[in-house]
Amino acid sequence: MKKYSFLLTAALALLLGGALALTGCDIGGGSGDDTTDTPIDKPVDTPIDTPIDEPIDEPIDEPTEPTEAEIMNAADFGADAVIETLTISNSTQFGDAKTAIEGTAGNYVLNITGEVTVDTGITLAEDAIVSLRGGGTLHRSSGNGGLFTLGNEGSKLILRDAVLQGHVGNNIALVKVDESTAVFVMYGGTITGNTVSGDNGGGVCVIGGTFTMNGGTISGNTASYGGGVLVDGGTFTMTDGTISGNTAQYQGGGVYVYQGTFTKTGGSITDNTATGDGDAVFVYVDGGGDDRYRDADAGTGDNISTTSDLGTAQDTAPWL
Repeated sequence: MKKYSFLLTAALALLLGGALALTGCDIGGGSGDDTTDTPIDKPVDTPIDTPIDEPIDEPIDEPTEPTEAEIMNAADFGADAVIETLTISNSTQFGDAKTAIEGTAGNYVLNITGEVTVDTGITLAEDAIVSLRGGGTLHRSSGNGGLFTLGNEGSKLILRDAVLQGHVGNNIALVKVDESTAVFVMYGGTITGNTVSGDNGGGVCVIGGTFTMNGGTISGNTASYGGGVLVDGGTFTMTDGTISGNTAQYQGGGVYVYQGTFTKTGGSITDNTATGDGDAVFVYVDGGGDDRYRDADAGTGDNISTTSDLGTAQDTAPWL
């Protein structure tokens, strides 16, 4: 009995000792050492749903060379101009163009194809601009009058690639510039075959306004004065092109200057004929000595007349 009492007593002592040991642990946040491992906030590798903007391989608009038509349109009318293009392949279409150009200011391209025979010319309306292209021929086959008259304010004719042809027995040049603000410009083309019975010039007659020859040919025309070009007021400037094979019955086979001015910085005036007095087969300045003719080649003897009148003008003009 004593043996079992001793064992029971020992067991109770062990139980009590364990309970006492547990009361020394700081489980509820007592004064003992805190051994709880508090986790440190670390960045979480969360995938970003927003994609990063990457460069998009979009095609780059490469600059393109302008077409010849665009270049000519910009030069003739301005880049933003509204242009009406009229195809001229017969006399009826020419008549329709005449009605439009004479009646309404605007920007017109006459695309001339083939040979078109007409019996009347066009007088440009105020502020009408006409560009001649296409390489065809406008043939004034009969009657008196030219093909184009610039007699209204702001009218402008541009000859780029066409032939203006006249006939024997006409009374005026194929192109007449007859207003102080009117402008005729040649970049190319040909003015030919017009025989005038008076002194109004064979190819071009400048009474007022401006004629600028930057290219092209004036040939095979005849007049009493100024077989190729007659300047009777206004301004004629020649930078390029050819005036050749024209005839004056009196003076100025190539160019005759009566009033106005003629300035030549390029081109050639050759092989013209003056059948009357004066021997001015190239350029004749009526009266001379008043600064109406300027020639960059003056003194070379290549493209100028040797008349006394022209010689006087050469001596006094401010050569370019």
